[in-house]
Amino acid sequence: MKDALKRKHFRDQSAKLWDVKTGKALYTFVFDSPARSVDFSVGDKLAVTTADPFIEKTSAIHVKRIAADIEDQTDESVLVMKGPRGRINRAVWGPLNKFIISAGEDAIIHGSHFLTGSLDKSAKVVLGGGQDASAVTSTDHRAGKFEAKFYDKAS
Repeated sequence: MKDALKRKHFRDQSAKLWDVKTGKALYTFVFDSPARSVDFSVGDKLAVTTADPFIEKTSAIHVKRIAADIEDQTDESVLVMKGPRGRINRAVWGPLNKFIISAGEDAIIHGSHFLTGSLDKSAKVVLGGGQDASAVTSTDHRAGKFEAKFYDKAS
């Protein structure tokens, strides 16, 4: 009972697979630390999930296989990558599911190039960094800032 009460104070340590049409929870993936983000691969056969650091556990990225039939779904991770100190805020699939791109509290984006596309048929490379975005509104405007810079690939 003591362990159950302690667990109530922490975030949920699961990620759920839902049927969007019915709103029914189909499967619950359980982690050994709080789950933060999920991104499905092209084709929806894999999911990449981030898990926060928790007690002695470091942050991690888990790759889960999504079964075609929910009866065959398992909790097993196809791949687990241990993260740096601090939280991994997000992990997404790169082009053709060949890469996983992650960003976290270590202020480093782990991935090669991020491109944006627009109606003017241009592509830009995005770089971001600086002050924690959540602190921008609560600090003196001269104390720090968060910036995103855009460059075209040629320059």
